[in-house]
Amino acid sequence: MLGIVGYVPNAVQSANVLEGIRGLMFIYPSTLAIATIVVMFFFYKLSDEKYNKIVLDLAKGKNKIPM
Repeated sequence: MLGIVGYVPNAVQSANVLEGIRGLMFIYPSTLAIATIVVMFFFYKLSDEKYNKIVLDLAKGKNKIPM
């Protein structure tokens, strides 16, 4: 990803590269986090009934991963 923004190892980086690195560190992850929140809010319907079933299944150990 650093190559895409123009990063050159062992060199003084230009302002554009520094902005690109900031984007990689903050803008892109925060945008993806907001998109995840929106998708979860609108498309993941967790009713009280479904929540209680999940908790009960976990308590019974039904969701153990086979090894």
